[in-house]
Amino acid sequence: MIPLVEVPCNGCTACCHYLVLLDPSRGDDISSYETNEGPKGPSLKMVDGHCIYLKDGGCSIHDRAPATCRSFDCRLLYVDLPRSERRRGKATSDVNRDVLEAGRMRLGTLLSKTGPEGPVPMLRLRY
Repeated sequence: MIPLVEVPCNGCTACCHYLVLLDPSRGDDISSYETNEGPKGPSLKMVDGHCIYLKDGGCSIHDRAPATCRSFDCRLLYVDLPRSERRRGKATSDVNRDVLEAGRMRLGTLLSKTGPEGPVPMLRLRY
């Protein structure tokens, strides 16, 4: 199983409003989820614009979340998009604005605690 990325979500559920494609090659057991079949393949069922497994402000299947959820990191999504794309995404809703903002707000948590002189940034932002 794909290890769970350690993102300090602190109750944030912005990414739970994304379409989550299921991928058996990454360990997803499609039969264990409620799904929809779309043009890109099976995905977690969505209800009212969010994942059906979002309950009481949190993921009810966190311990068996699909590979996409386990490996998603809003901080890296924010960093990987060039600034012009982030601006365009915020302006046109091509990318979920809440997820971009969540990633931006958590950028400071992308630090390595193993550096010899304290925390060392793991990445450099492109502007």
